Amino acid sequence: MADTRLQVNLASWIIQDGNYDDFACGQQRDFSIEFWHDDTLTPLGQESPKSVVLTADSLLQVTAEVVVCTDTWYAIDFGVTAFREQRPTDAIRLGQTVSGSIALGIDPFFYMEYLHRDAAAVPMIYSWRIDRIQMQTAPFIESTQKGIGKVLVRDPAQIGWKDIRATEAWTDDDGSAEYLLDILL
Repeated sequence: MADTRLQVNLASWIIQDGNYDDFACGQQRDFSIEFWHDDTLTPLGQESPKSVVLTADSLLQVTAEVVVCTDTWYAIDFGVTAFREQRPTDAIRLGQTVSGSIALGIDPFFYMEYLHRDAAAVPMIYSWRIDRIQMQTAPFIESTQKGIGKVLVRDPAQIGWKDIRATEAWTDDDGSAEYLLDILL
């Protein structure tokens, strides 16, 4: 897909782990993309054209081909190939066309460190231009989660984003920043 524009999530810990340097608007950066969903990817009965549409809150509606399918991870191609390090549902099979809502994030390290060596792997590192960076502004609040106990979560009543020129993962939001990057292929 020419001029593919996407939004990807980036947690500060991914930079803090040493996998990437901080990001800045206007940079060209190479990385692969992971996706996640709430089991909304469903097989279509017939082949359909690949597509990707940004819906809201960095969610994408995709129609994609399953291009990798193993017991531990899989990848889909919606014009860009993205992976999920998770066992696919029984309904998802190699070569199938699937559709659903997904979110994207920069590969924390799964693909670049070991998935790329899997015999089933396909090339997934792209050179992206960073067009825009936003940082989450909602404060953390305490919440109780069943089976876990008390945790800090972003206040859902104050979710918001502000534009920044570059990430500073060690200091933004006291080292707990969450970013949203607009990227162009």
